[in-house]
Amino acid sequence: MTGRMMKLSVVIVSIACCWLCGCVQPEVTRASFLHETAAPAQEAAPGDHLVLQLGRHADDLLSGPDIDEDQLLVLDVRNFKLNQRLAIPSKEVTAHLGIARFGPPSEGKEYHGFLIVKSITTNEVKVVLNLNVVAETDDNSYTEKTRFNSQYTFFPEQPDNDDELFGKHPLTQ
Repeated sequence: MTGRMMKLSVVIVSIACCWLCGCVQPEVTRASFLHETAAPAQEAAPGDHLVLQLGRHADDLLSGPDIDEDQLLVLDVRNFKLNQRLAIPSKEVTAHLGIARFGPPSEGKEYHGFLIVKSITTNEVKVVLNLNVVAETDDNSYTEKTRFNSQYTFFPEQPDNDDELFGKHPLTQ
């Protein structure tokens, strides 16, 4: 192999590794919910209000103002039915992403995706979430794209959650 072919091979393998593994390695650290309903807690009824909070820590190895950050996604879900695909954003689902780091924080600006509430009990809510978010700093000096693409299990909001790390969001107050 020539030197040029060797360099090209290394570049292709590096790009493939970043694409397959991702440069951002998120770790879910908190998944909680608040549920308001007039129906029994085991059933989702029209008019229900569900607030889902998904906190995660991400290590960004290649770009960004810092090498790690804490992300808090808050989904305000209204008038849902089980197994119904809800667009994000829509009148049924409002999303907010806040990203905290040592450098300037970012806020979600564009949201594209969907949410499906698979099951809900007094002890857990299971959802399928496929969401792409574009977040920016206030001064627009840094833009990042992040994804939430998995099935998540949320547990009841506890008053002793680590709010110093994630804080409270206006949707949950």
